[in-house]
Amino acid sequence: MPDGQTSLFRSERAEQRVLSLEHRLESGVNLRAEAYERLSSQLHPYFLNVTDPYYVLPETRSDLMEIDPTSGRARGIELVAESRNGSRFGWSASYALARSEELVDGRWVPVEHDQTQTFYADVSYIPAPTGNSAARGSIIPAGRPPTSATS
Repeated sequence: MPDGQTSLFRSERAEQRVLSLEHRLESGVNLRAEAYERLSSQLHPYFLNVTDPYYVLPETRSDLMEIDPTSGRARGIELVAESRNGSRFGWSASYALARSEELVDGRWVPVEHDQTQTFYADVSYIPAPTGNSAARGSIIPAGRPPTSATS
């Protein structure tokens, strides 16, 4: 058991809702807009390194703080455009705006690796009917705001 835990936890539970609208343009470009909400309960406690959250071997650190969320929620929208209209080339691009939070000690706080805004792009080439090649990239311009640990 990690971090001194002595018993197993019940399974975490989640309920997710998604609303999606899709439209195909005459040019073959597919457009999609999605909105979602995910509600989580029975979350397990976990541990974070207080002074250095990006330490390579977090298990060797002695500055662990236990986080014990009672529930969680994630909400967001995503806009997608893509074209895969039968040619050897295809592309897609998406932008997502989201927020993920946990209820800890009666307050909603951002999760450790919340990505509030994300842009993703993908270009692919299919050289033969049995293979493909792709270049992908993503930009994550904004994430979780820094938080200081308090006792």
